[in-house]
This record gives sequence, structure tokens and C-alpha cells, in this order.
Amino acid sequence: MKSCRLRPILPSDFKAICKLSDAAFGDNYITPDELKRQWPLMTQENQSASFLLTDSDEEPLGFRITFLPGTWLEEKEAKKCLVNRWSISPEGVGYFKTAFVDRSLRGQGWGRKMAEKAIEVIQSLGGTAIVTHSWNESPGDSSGKYLRALGFQQVGKIPGFWGEATYACVECNTKPCTCSATEMILEI
Repeated sequence: MKSCRLRPILPSDFKAICKLSDAAFGDNYITPDELKRQWPLMTQENQSASFLLTDSDEEPLGFRITFLPGTWLEEKEAKKCLVNRWSISPEGVGYFKTAFVDRSLRGQGWGRKMAEKAIEVIQSLGGTAIVTHSWNESPGDSSGKYLRALGFQQVGKIPGFWGEATYACVECNTKPCTCSATEMILEI
């Protein structure tokens, strides 16, 4: 097993995150410009719930991008949310945007560790829940299984969730992406 560690994401990590994301989800799924624009959504009061997984040489092997409560309500993801089905106020809700763990480390709990650290930060900032969109077409329902194991509950399905995206999806092989999402929530 490789020696790895988690640390908060820094702006200097954006290019490495994009490289991992391109390979996992499709070219330009995340761009450095998008991360730069979203940086204020990920940090607050010198705290971040977004983490980078690195090996002992600081080589990036995974990441968890999380938007903090109240910061992301004007983002495209929020506009698609099934807020009318939530039992809580949106202002206290954080958002799990994207996560990735290198194949060589899957099954070792790194995705769960990043999520648990993000949940801890959101709770410390007074957050009441986390919403996310599970990729229904993920191989073997890996996205849904991971989120259900963390305690997330299904809110509803959203066909064509990534349809306005400009990247070429590695799963449906179309541009725009035709994959669907299941909105999930974890009350904390």
C-alpha cells in the first residue's frame, strides 16, 4: 500500500486536478479557470472542505471538491437541485461537487476519508446538510454505492444533468453528455 496523505486543495493544485479529472471524466470536465472562479466557494474563514490526496512525493492521486454552505446557491448545480423536496433550508447546505481516487488506491477508504473530512468542516461551519449528484452511469454504480455507504439518501433523479457541459463524457461518449444524475442528501 502506498503512503498517502490528505491536505486542503490549494490554487497551485488546479492544473493537477484538471489532469486527473480529464482522464477520469472527459477532457475539460473541470478547467483551471472554472476552479479559479469557484475557489471562493471552497474556502471560508481559512477553512476548506476540498481535499487533495497525494503520495509521499506530493504526486496527486485523488481529490474531493466541496462547496461550503451558502456559497454555491447561484451555481448551475444549485439551479438544477430539487430544493422543494428538501426538508431543510438551502442556506445551510454544502455541496459535494466532484471526487476522484486513482485506481491503484480504490477500495482502501481514501474516498470515504476525504468525504468524512469534508463533512467535519461543513459541520464546524454550521452546515446542516450536504447535497450531491450521483452519476447514474458510473461503472457498477460506484458513485451511488459510495454515497449510500456514507449515509446519503435519494432525493430524486435528474435526466441529462450534465447536458449543458462542454466536455466529452468518457461514459456516454457524447458531447454534450447525456448521462443522468440522482440527487442525494445527507443531513448532518
